[in-house]
Amino acid sequence: MSAEKHTGGTWRAGNSLDSIVSDIVLEGLDDPNRVHYGGHLIAESVAPCNRPLLIAAPELLKSLQSITDHFASVMGGPLVAGAGVTFRGGVEGIPTIVAARAAIAKATGGAA
Repeated sequence: MSAEKHTGGTWRAGNSLDSIVSDIVLEGLDDPNRVHYGGHLIAESVAPCNRPLLIAAPELLKSLQSITDHFASVMGGPLVAGAGVTFRGGVEGIPTIVAARAAIAKATGGAA
């Protein structure tokens, strides 16, 4: 798993109804408006229907990374190999793993 490249901590609704904030600041990016927003600004002008997804984004990313690594480990492990199961393109070629790795790369700014 790669190191966090996004603002850490728990993301939550800010003081304004359309903002998402964190209590953690990225190094060198102290937000002078943190009192106004109720924390360090992640996003503003967020539609109410998108707010829960953005608030959950860091936890979703971490979970997807963990699940993907675990799934790849199991699918490439001795139990599956002992059953004589092989995958064209190897474990990393399994479509679910390919899609998950692409989503992780998109979220982290990495290469798919």
